Amino acid sequence: MDRCSRIDDRCHGRRVLCIFRTSPHGPLQQGNPRDAGPVSLLSYKEDQVASVAVIKNDRGRTLNIDGFNAAGTFRYEYMHLLAHLPIVLSPQPDTVLVICFGTGTTCGTAAIHPTVKRVDCAEISPAVVASARYFSDVIIAPRGIRRFA
Repeated sequence: MDRCSRIDDRCHGRRVLCIFRTSPHGPLQQGNPRDAGPVSLLSYKEDQVASVAVIKNDRGRTLNIDGFNAAGTFRYEYMHLLAHLPIVLSPQPDTVLVICFGTGTTCGTAAIHPTVKRVDCAEISPAVVASARYFSDVIIAPRGIRRFA
C-alpha cells in the first residue's frame, strides 16, 4: 500500500492531494538556496516588524524575512499541503484563515477549492504584503483572498 492510499483510508474515502517528494536534501526540504549560483536582490523593504528581501537565483525567487528563507518559488510543496489537508478534512469549509501571507502560496491553494468562498489572511508586516507582487505566479487562484496587514 502506498503512502497516498494510507492517507485516503484515514480520510474516510475523501480524496487527499498527495504532494510528497524526495530530493537529495531529504523529503519536503528546499535545499540550500545559496547553492543555486548567482544571486540578485529584487526587492528590500523594512517596516516596524521585519526586514524583507526578495532574492532571485538560478532556482527561482525566495522571500527572506529577517534573514530567514521563509518561502519561495521552488521546493515548497508543504505550503500547498498547509491549505489542502485542513480543507479536505473539514465537512464543508467555506471560509479559511491563513496566518502569515508570505508568498501567497497557501492562500492561493486554499482559494482553488470549490467549497471555499472566502480566504482571509492575517499578515503583520506591510513589507511582506508589498513583496507579494514578486510571487504572483505562485498564487494559484487569488479570487476571494483578503489580506490584513
